Formats: sequence, C-alpha cells, structure tokens
Amino acid sequence: GNGGSGFVVVRYQIGTIDSAKATGGAISFYNDKTIHVFTSSGTFVNPGSISNAEIVMIGAGGAGGNNIAGGGGAGAVMEGSSLTMPANTYTITVGAGGAGKSSLGVETPGTATDTTITYPGPYTITAQRGGYGGGYTDTVAQPGGSGGGGATVSPSNGGSSTKADQTVPIGSFTSYGNAGGTVAGSFWGGGGGGAGSVGGAGDVEEGTPPSSTGGDGGDGRQL
Repeated sequence: GNGGSGFVVVRYQIGTIDSAKATGGAISFYNDKTIHVFTSSGTFVNPGSISNAEIVMIGAGGAGGNNIAGGGGAGAVMEGSSLTMPANTYTITVGAGGAGKSSLGVETPGTATDTTITYPGPYTITAQRGGYGGGYTDTVAQPGGSGGGGATVSPSNGGSSTKADQTVPIGSFTSYGNAGGTVAGSFWGGGGGGAGSVGGAGDVEEGTPPSSTGGDGGDGRQL
C-alpha cells in the first residue's frame, strides 16, 4: 500500500499566563497588550489597579420576525478607552441572541439580552441587545441597540436605536447602533440595523409583475 503523507507542526510562545495582571476569559498577548476575550459569561479579576485599559462590548443580536418579515437588529457596540480599572472582581454577562419564530399568529420572537459588566459600587456598563424584526401580521419591529427591520404589520416603521453612551467611575464609553430599515409598500421586510449604518428598506421594484426585495442589513463597525 501507499505510505501516508507527513505533516509539519510549528508552535511558538507568545506569552505566559503569569505575565497577565488579571484573570478571566481567553487570554492572549499582542502588540505589548494583554487581551481577555469573553465569549460566555464569567468574571474578570484584577488584583491591582490597571491603567489605560480598553473595553469593547457587543450586545446580543435580535431575532428575525415571522414570515415575510424584518431582519433582527445587531446588538450595540460599546467602546471605552483610556480606562482606569481599580482592583476588583468584574462580573461579565454575555447576552444571548433572541429566539426566532416561524409561524404566523403565534408568539413574537424571543427578546435578546444585554451584555453587561457589573462591579462593586454597584455600577453596570451595558451594551444593549438588538431588536427583533417585524412580522407579516402580528409583530411590530422592536427597538434595541440596533433596531429590527420593519414588516407589513407596521410598514412605515423599523425599530429605533436605543443605544446610550455611558460614563462610570472607570471612564467613558461610546455606544454605536442604528435603526432598522422600513418597508415601502412591500411584503418583504426591512433589514436589521447595524453598528455602522441603518438597515436597508424593503421595496417593490417596477416591472410586470413587480418584484419585491428585502432590505439589506446595516453595516458593522471595525474594531
């Protein structure tokens, strides 16, 4: 029989856990900075004060609406820089995305949840969840960090953006989000809003017979 092919593994060290000043999340090192990434809820614990810290938070995404419906809005993007974080345990809650629904006249899509950092004071920093999309007959687009796209039940409305800048003792945060797209006489839904732009409008294109298109989702934001 034929011999098996070989392979190569290259591994190198980019840092060690004991060089980090804090614990929590997946820790990596880049460009003289220590990065803690939380993709699920947990705690960030720093035994001493940290200066010139940066934090990026993203709320959970909204669900799409029911049947010929609007798209779900993105969670707000919350950014803070030049932060001073006193020694503390910071509780990280990573928001859960909204649950979509598939039937007419049933229940509205599930509401997504916020992403938060809570620490003694008490103080909470919140990146708002995205709003769910509107439905064909039974669901109005929901507001959120970025709003859900509109649909036939309320054709002139996409969900609004409820993002909010915040200032807490560790520093100031800027929130990014936009409204969902509207619907212009179409059965197709508006796109969900994104951190970089509003959702596109659902529209009817001229022709015989006329055709309909759903709105594009709003742009994101580069971190």
